[in-house]
Amino acid sequence: MLVLSRHEGESVVVPDLDLAIHILRVAGGRIQVGIQAPEYIRVLRSELVERAENVVQEEMTTFARHELRNRLNQANLALAIAEKHLERGDSAQAKSALESALYRMAKDFDPREEKPASATGSSHHVLLVEDNRNESSLLAEVLRLSGVDVQVACNGFEAIEVLNQRIPDVVLLDMHMPQCDGPTTLRKIRCDRRFDNIAFFAVTGSAAGEMESRHGKMGIRRWFQKPVEASELVQAIRDEYSTQLSVSR
Repeated sequence: MLVLSRHEGESVVVPDLDLAIHILRVAGGRIQVGIQAPEYIRVLRSELVERAENVVQEEMTTFARHELRNRLNQANLALAIAEKHLERGDSAQAKSALESALYRMAKDFDPREEKPASATGSSHHVLLVEDNRNESSLLAEVLRLSGVDVQVACNGFEAIEVLNQRIPDVVLLDMHMPQCDGPTTLRKIRCDRRFDNIAFFAVTGSAAGEMESRHGKMGIRRWFQKPVEASELVQAIRDEYSTQLSVSR
């Protein structure tokens, strides 16, 4: 520890950190100091350090839970894909799909680089907005194998670009995304009357009550918390399409 004596108006400088401590005022038994530091260096009073550490720990715990739900969702979707192939009597393809999904869970990749599965005869058009590439690809494949026509976007900005080209029946929206998250994306889309008839389904790691307590009612038609049961999601998309079809008639 370096011990120094300083008078009012003098400073202590740590040049390697671009840090300076200025003695502003000395009165009685108290010293008023000013600390000049770069933005990336946090400066806290000692009594606040424990509180700050608790906040960081809570944020890390929340992030860990979210990541775990994402992993569980990927595994769940991989099994759903394999099950779809088994239903068609193709055990070799089921095995291949499962092995491929497990590989993708361990190695990051961009689903937009893949050739989409055939959706010939599909009537239901869905936009999937999900920043996790593995989850996006797995869920898109499950939906396509179920006869759903799927486009993907990795954040809200990209989703709006896709919507300007083609309006889907349903948007499957993750709530936690970088750049433009779910609630922000919803607000932007709701401002455009062209998109009034789109149904929004949340597909996210957060519970509905948790998000609505922070953002209010967002106009979400259905809420699917990860890990998602693929068959329930597919059925909800079909039900929504049938409802829209009957209304249009």
